[in-house]
Amino acid sequence: MNQDQRTTAADDDRTDLDEVRSGVRQGLTWSLLGNAVLRLATFATSLAMARILDPADFGTYAIGLTYLQFAIICNDVGVTSALVQWRGPFAAIVPTARTLTFLTTGVITGLMLLASPGLARFSENPAATPVLRVLALAVLLDGLMAVSTASMWREFRQREFMGASLAGVAAQAAVAVPVALAGGGAMSFALGMAADAVVRFVLVTVLARVSFRPGFDRGIARRLVLFGIPLASGLAVQAVLLNVDYLVISRTLDATSLGFYTLAFNISGWIPGVLGAALGTVTLAGFARLAEEGSAVLSEAARRAIVLLAKVLLPTAAVLAVCAPDVVRVAYGERWLPAAGALAWLAVYILPRMVAQTATELLVAQGRTRLPVVANLCWLAALLPALILGTRWAGIDGAAVAQVIAGCLVALPVLLVVLRRADIDLSGLFPALLRPALGIAAAVALGLLVARIAAGWGPVPALLLTAATVAVVYGAFGLTRDDRQAFAARLPSARTVVRR
Repeated sequence: MNQDQRTTAADDDRTDLDEVRSGVRQGLTWSLLGNAVLRLATFATSLAMARILDPADFGTYAIGLTYLQFAIICNDVGVTSALVQWRGPFAAIVPTARTLTFLTTGVITGLMLLASPGLARFSENPAATPVLRVLALAVLLDGLMAVSTASMWREFRQREFMGASLAGVAAQAAVAVPVALAGGGAMSFALGMAADAVVRFVLVTVLARVSFRPGFDRGIARRLVLFGIPLASGLAVQAVLLNVDYLVISRTLDATSLGFYTLAFNISGWIPGVLGAALGTVTLAGFARLAEEGSAVLSEAARRAIVLLAKVLLPTAAVLAVCAPDVVRVAYGERWLPAAGALAWLAVYILPRMVAQTATELLVAQGRTRLPVVANLCWLAALLPALILGTRWAGIDGAAVAQVIAGCLVALPVLLVVLRRADIDLSGLFPALLRPALGIAAAVALGLLVARIAAGWGPVPALLLTAATVAVVYGAFGLTRDDRQAFAARLPSARTVVRR
């Protein structure tokens, strides 16, 4: 290869890399904006439902949601993620992928329908049986649109995907709130989820414009399954991690306690929900493309992603932890105040939860789907006994403490070791996080003092003043001038995307 050819090849590589980064930036911006609106809409719906229903209804729905999430993760045997990171022509693998998802979705949906009574009895909540049967429809439709979803994520078409998701949430609210007002109890949640699934299925299928015709190629199927099954196994373990607390509380305490814990966990998931859903639709595809450039490029992207994630999450987690009672009072009212203690601890759990998601996506982007299984099994082995002991010792507050201990003392160290084995170099990460950590410590200390002083002023003024204190102190001491300028620079770009 002569000098001109080498120069042209290098220019092409830089162009491809720039296109990937541009696609990731635009996709992430749309995902963040869309998920922010999505979370606001979901929050408004849950706020209305909390004013109508009892905590026990939330507990019953939490049982249904636990099994729904587990079923959806197992639904496509990891085919969606395999399609997102597939190297090669996409259209050639669609028929085989359709066949695989049709088969697995049918099996999982059928098992959920048949096992609903047994699952409800195991959870010590027989009232969850009809809820599980209705939620089986959401499992079916999620699997049927898996290939279409993967196509949109692969092409960074988050704008259209978020539009479909927002329409689904609107349908959910339109069904769930009237049913709750009519006395539907936990079934109002399930029927709302079913309406959401129907609307999203129709819109994603139409927007993706991917053939529904099944087919089968043994070579393609083998590659998809070999990639997908270890990934699905890891995600299944991850689903147990995310939901085993609900099962332990349901079997140890009662539906009302589970309802309070569910509310606390949902509040703590507001920010991870926005960031996690946005990152999940963008970073897997982006990391997969960057992995083709080598471990050095992927390692640099990993360091930047984790540092940025920490800088964003630390102040939000601190505000939730310090202001937990006032957040619950303002959003849901005094009768939900027993959720505040668990919320304060679950706010701390936000950081290991989000770092774990990013680490999993990095490993999947490299095709190392077995390593997340190992990490999650270690995490689960520490979490389960901690949850049982914590719940028996201190109720839902003890369960939240168990999450923090297992996440910070077991999950994060294990994930660092696993990433190192995958040739992802995170050297320089801790020095970069030292200033944000010191800044958030100062912000929390001053925030607790302000919260104590403002306690008699009413929940709204106390919440606003304490949150502003934490944000200002963290911004002044936890961020550099370049950080503040970078965050400010992103706001105009986000507004530009919205206008487009």
